[in-house]
Amino acid sequence: MDFTVEKFYLLLAALGLAGIATFFWLGFWFHYSEKYSTPRKLLFKALLLGVIAASFAALIERVVFIGWLPKDILNILSQERSIQSIREILLIFSIVFFFIAIPEELLKVLFFKTALFDSPQFDQVIDGMKFGLVLGLGFALVENIYIFFHHFALYLLELKNVIILFSIRLLIATLAHSLYGGILGYYFALAKFYKIFRKIFLAQGIFTVIIMHTLFNFLLLTPFYPLLSCLLIIALVVVMRWYTDRMHFQVLVNKKPLPSLSPPILAERKEMQALISIGHFNFKILAKFGLCPFCFKKIKKGEKICHYCRQPLPFLSKKEKNNNFQKF
Repeated sequence: MDFTVEKFYLLLAALGLAGIATFFWLGFWFHYSEKYSTPRKLLFKALLLGVIAASFAALIERVVFIGWLPKDILNILSQERSIQSIREILLIFSIVFFFIAIPEELLKVLFFKTALFDSPQFDQVIDGMKFGLVLGLGFALVENIYIFFHHFALYLLELKNVIILFSIRLLIATLAHSLYGGILGYYFALAKFYKIFRKIFLAQGIFTVIIMHTLFNFLLLTPFYPLLSCLLIIALVVVMRWYTDRMHFQVLVNKKPLPSLSPPILAERKEMQALISIGHFNFKILAKFGLCPFCFKKIKKGEKICHYCRQPLPFLSKKEKNNNFQKF
């Protein structure tokens, strides 16, 4: 077998493994979703946009890492080399932040904002999360193809090492990119529908995914890599909780019975304010969520006066209200 044919088969193997990793998480998110109301064409478009964004990112990083950065700095990024000093740790963090996290996430932002954000079929907040999750999988698909092919071509890995590499890419890197996209899509959806805080939500989304991406790659390249699993588990739990919240909120907007009620985490106050500003929430809904209508803090069980702002809660009967006012 000549070299060209060998590389062709290696490329097919890389495509196959990358595709399995992508469709594994795609199937996971589809299974987790209770509804299939998001148009398939837009989800495919999001996947394609992720592929295009990753291709541009690869070109930018190739220029930066091969054309700009000195070889001694690139050697510090090698996982096979131990970290020698705090200076090297700070250098790795800076390189990851400026030359990996920022370009990659801003490209995702660019394609999401220009190609998906204003779509008339993007008509519910949970759509933003779905677009982001799939866009991240498209990005990971290209990255996985490159890494699998690169390792196969250079090292001709044994089956055991192929399984290890595939497991790492499947359970860590692919999931990470999907979560970055899901978080970005969540905040972009809030910005689309709750315009009163549009700039804040957009900034929160961009800042959050850049910091998350930076921490992920930084931990991967330093002796702190065991913390990666903790970071991913936390991010996965948060995104799944957001996903569930959005499904419940969509039911609420459609005025159907809610299977359960819980306020959205990490965006609790501003999102409640935004919902009230567009007329979707009232005191009764806030009572069901267990939130104070004055400060939007979580009310403790059996509480009649908010422990945070000290306001009497309007959910009480007139008799209870009068008693509470007399206590002041």
